[in-house]
Parts: sequence; structure tokens; C-alpha cells
Amino acid sequence: MNFLRILTGLVLFSGITSSGYADGFDLKQSLEKFPHLKLQLTEAQIQTVGTSRHLHFTKEQIRLIREHGKNAPDVVGVMTRDEPDCSCHIAPAFWIERDRMIVWLNHIEQSEKSKKWYLEVRNDPRRYMVDVDGNFWQPGREISRPEFEAAVEVAKKAKTRVQVSLSPNHHEELAVYFDKLNGKKHTISLWL
Repeated sequence: MNFLRILTGLVLFSGITSSGYADGFDLKQSLEKFPHLKLQLTEAQIQTVGTSRHLHFTKEQIRLIREHGKNAPDVVGVMTRDEPDCSCHIAPAFWIERDRMIVWLNHIEQSEKSKKWYLEVRNDPRRYMVDVDGNFWQPGREISRPEFEAAVEVAKKAKTRVQVSLSPNHHEELAVYFDKLNGKKHTISLWL
């Protein structure tokens, strides 16, 4: 019986991974295929998601989610558009607008298992986040643009990359800034 549950979970997990992530994430297709809830975020949630990419559910949200998965955690990791296509990075919440989040119901109960890996990825000092106000964050702290620019220069010299996860509302206005910093070296991997 447990084997069948695990097998079913793996099949569902690989379904969202292959159809939604194999060639880049297709939000429209995933919304049509996979069970989900769209949540309205509070201002406090917007700030937390913007600075840490963690979603702490409100009591009402967790009540709704637990109707679909009784073991759903109170806090989950959050993805933004075009994060790496590796299934290791899949989180059960997807940030689509400044104040809107999609929670994939077929992932919610597995999120505890992937939480350790997800936190390791998010706490890597080469990964940066931009919040809804355009502020830059490194795991656990806000940084200035000059600090970010210095990190990009170090990465260029070391021939490595820094990765930036943008909030849903900052794509176009930061594109010119990132292009200028990148130059011809393609040092910044953007998660838009």
C-alpha cells in the first residue's frame, strides 16, 4: 500500500516537472493540468516572500490548504518565474503577481521532504533576491546595489555566476541594469 502511494506521488511529481519545467515553465499549461489554489497575499507575506522566498501561511490559508493535504506545513518555499529547470528546485508555491501566489496542491505534502534542500539552495551566498520595492537581498540581509555590483565583479573574475530571483513586478525596469552589469560575460543568471 505504501509502495503504491509513493509510486503515485512520483508519477504526479514527474508529471508537473516534465510538462511544466522541461523546456521552461509553462504557467498556463500547468494551471490547466494540476490542482492548485490561488492565494491573496497579505502585506506581511509580500515582504517575507520578497526577502526570503518563504511563504508563511495565514490561519485561513492553511485551513484551505489542509482540506487538500492534511499534512501540509505552515511554511513553504516559493519559486518565481524561470528559476532553474531542475526538479530539485521545485517548491509548492509559485509567485505570479505582487500579491498573488499559486500553491500546487499535488506538491504541498512533499514540501517537508524537500525543505532541507530548498533552504540550502536559498541560503547560498551567490543567490540574490529582489523584493517588490526593488531592494536587493542576500540570504538573511538586505544589500546595497554597490554590494551587489561588487559581487558581480568578483564572479566575473572567478568565472562563476551570481543568480538573481526577481519579484513578479520588476522584470523590465531591472533588465537594462542587469545587461549593463553583465556586459559580455553573462555572469548573472536571472530568475525572472
